[in-house]
This record gives sequence, C-alpha cells and structure tokens, in this order.
Amino acid sequence: MKVMMKTVMGLSVLLTLAGCYSEKKEWRDAERNEVIRCLRGWRPSGEGVRYIEEKNTQTPEVRDVVLWNFVYIAQNYRIENHRITRCSILTNNTPEFSALDEAYFRVNDAIQQQANNMRLSEASEHNSIVTAINMGTGRGIFKPTPSSLYYENGVEWEGWCVLKQTGSFDEMPSNINALHKVVTQALSSPEHTRNYPSYLRAVPLLTAEELEAEKDTPVINTEKARYHVQFATRLPYALVPVPEKESPFPNIRKYTPGDKFKVKYGDGYMLIETFKGVMQ
Repeated sequence: MKVMMKTVMGLSVLLTLAGCYSEKKEWRDAERNEVIRCLRGWRPSGEGVRYIEEKNTQTPEVRDVVLWNFVYIAQNYRIENHRITRCSILTNNTPEFSALDEAYFRVNDAIQQQANNMRLSEASEHNSIVTAINMGTGRGIFKPTPSSLYYENGVEWEGWCVLKQTGSFDEMPSNINALHKVVTQALSSPEHTRNYPSYLRAVPLLTAEELEAEKDTPVINTEKARYHVQFATRLPYALVPVPEKESPFPNIRKYTPGDKFKVKYGDGYMLIETFKGVMQ
C-alpha cells in the first residue's frame, strides 16, 4: 500500500511539474511575441482600433493595411492572398510610440464625426479602394458621449461601436488621409520591420452578407486554441505573429497557414484569418 501511495504521489508531482513547465513555456513563447506581450495589458476602455485598408482595383488580392490603437500598438502590413509580405510593428514600450501619439491626436479631432458607410460613386473611376473602420468599446455603455462622437454615426456590434467608410483616398475625409500618413511614416524605419513565420488576425463578421460568405467556414472553440487566437479577438484586425513551430490550433490535425476559421463572439462571430510569413 505504501509503495502504491508513493507511486501515486510521485506521479502527481510529475504531472504538477509538467503542468508548471508547460505554463512557463507558454509564458516564454508569449514574451517573445511583442504583440502578445503588449496585449497582455489590454483593458478595453473606449479607444478601440482604427483600421485603414487600401487595395488596387487591378490587384484586389493585394491589400495594404494601417492599424492604430493609441494606447498599445501601431502596425503597417501587406496581405497578398494568404501571405504577409511586409510587416512593421510599433508597440507602446518605445519612445517612437509616444511621438506617434502626439502626431495622431493632432489629426484625430474630426475622424469620429464622419458619415457612416460612405460608398464609391463609380468604382471603375478609381485606381484604389480604401476601407476605413473605426471600432470602440463605448467604455461599457453604448451611448453618444462628447469624447466619442463617432458613436452617433456608428452601429453597435457585440458591445463595440463600428463606423465604416469606403471610398477612394480622394473621397476620404482629409483627417483619415492624415492618420494614414502619420502611422505609415512612423513605421517606415527598417528597425520596425518584423519577419515572423506566420500570423493570424480576428476580423468581425459585421453584416448578414459577411456571415453568409463565411457560412462554410468551420467554427472552432477559442478555449481550445492557443493564446494567439484569444488575444487576437481582443483587438480586431491587429496582426498577431505566431513565432512558434507549433500550430495555434492544436485540436486541428491538419493546419496550414492560410486556413481560416470562425469563433463565437457574443451572439456574433469573428473570422480568424491565418497567413504565411516571409520566412516560409
């Protein structure tokens, strides 16, 4: 009996140590990922995310993205089909980020007061199409406030307020153009360039049309995915690097960067897009 008890206790200790090792390894993996490290402190407080995507009408598979959250992160990346061919990242632990903060607020005064869902008059007349999305959490209460004027024009989606505009850069409000230039310039230095093996991001499916387009995309449980997916849903459209060799979807037997999935988000869904990096 004593031998059996010692064996059970020994096994218990080993399992506990294995669990601690796994947790520590996960932590080290996360610490090597600057985006995850940045988003560990994420506390939704109304600032949300500004997302500007540009695509050429002749090459719609190529999309250039500028993303900005004034508390945590700025990104500039290019999507070519299922591949990230360029990626620059700036997080809030750098002096450059503070300077970007100041520049951003100089052009942001009117960005939240534009009409929602602006449309192109004639798409064929333009070389490029720009989609600007402004998402805020409403500080937990969805109502217009003097400091968050875009709530008056936006629509509610699962606790977020979303303001979406589509047009050419010539049609866009000047402050959106200014924001695009400020972030692009701040990230233009080669020192901000990143090369990770793969990436993923969470994209809200905001409309019935978007849900219909992804009706055959498999649904996965975020609790069974690795931390990349869980953190990606905290800041929509932000590109989350996946530096490890392991799949971010351990319960998916055959996974290749480029695959996509859906995850439940409140009563709605987010699309999890995955991409190969330039290292592959």
